[in-house]
Amino acid sequence: AKLDPEIAAECYVVQAKEKFATLRYYMSAEPEELDRFISEAEAQSAITCESCGARGSLRGTGWLITLCDTCNESYQKTQYRKLKGLGGTE
Repeated sequence: AKLDPEIAAECYVVQAKEKFATLRYYMSAEPEELDRFISEAEAQSAITCESCGARGSLRGTGWLITLCDTCNESYQKTQYRKLKGLGGTE
């Protein structure tokens, strides 16, 4: 589906951010054609690793992050080392 050029001229990103470990887009106007693409991108961000782009899942209990199993393992080791005062790298 193509977006009408007149409608597209009125649409721009007001804000793009991460919220609850997923992508959020806030637009100046959000016609139905554009809303579908934005919704799909937001949904994909919940299953795409923030570190490597592989298939991932939401992780965490307070601060959420989307990671694959491999990146989550590395992330957990780094967080453990930070908590123990051992530095943030291996």
